[in-house]
Amino acid sequence: MKLTDTQIKIICTIIVIVMLILVFFKKVKPMLDMKSSLKKALDAYDTTIVENCERIFRLESGNFTSGQFLGTYSPGMEPASPIYPYGWNSLKDFWDSNNPYKPIGIKTYTENGTGIRKQFIQFPTVEAGVFTVCEWLTIFENNPGRWFSTDVIGQANYNIKINGINATYTDEV
Repeated sequence: MKLTDTQIKIICTIIVIVMLILVFFKKVKPMLDMKSSLKKALDAYDTTIVENCERIFRLESGNFTSGQFLGTYSPGMEPASPIYPYGWNSLKDFWDSNNPYKPIGIKTYTENGTGIRKQFIQFPTVEAGVFTVCEWLTIFENNPGRWFSTDVIGQANYNIKINGINATYTDEV
């Protein structure tokens, strides 16, 4: 059976529409998951913890659009060791007692801004990443600058950046 030009155009149009829907869904779903995850986190953590979690994600993921975020659901969380828990020993008890929030592996991406290929910890869901960061902030007395550096000056500079970011999803709730 030979297709007419009209039939070929219709099939091509349908394929393009399906592809656009898939790309849109891949980009939008994590943002929707972020909103619902932050809302759920507000039931478990102090509001200021969740706000700082959202700010870290926004800064480190290009407002939830970076390829690294879409592929790992993490705000640039790098492994410090290949042995579980990837050098994040402060979170071992949390991950061990909250199995759905455990990382599922490591993926390599080019870091935005530096162009350097780096490994990043991968989570099974956006919620797992959000709850991990909220727990981490709780452990480190809600100091988001500690996410960036153990150096006091580096932390202060990061906190200035973080404080200038609106936590719009958290504030909506």
